Amino acid sequence: MLDWRTIISERHGKVHCQPNDKLLIRQGASNADLDHLQQTLGFQLPDEFHSLYLQCDGFGNFSLTARESSGNK
Repeated sequence: MLDWRTIISERHGKVHCQPNDKLLIRQGASNADLDHLQQTLGFQLPDEFHSLYLQCDGFGNFSLTARESSGNK
């Protein structure tokens, strides 16, 4: 199985190289979630799709302000 978290993190580091950019990776979906999605769509999803979403059910980027990044809240 591919290590999607590492792939996403490495790509994020190349694209979002500002010091205050932080990557957020959501917890993976469950097999039941993916089974439900397949039933809803009416077709079987590729193995790589399952592999990705079992490890990471979405990700995003946000920038910390200077105050937040220094630990002062």
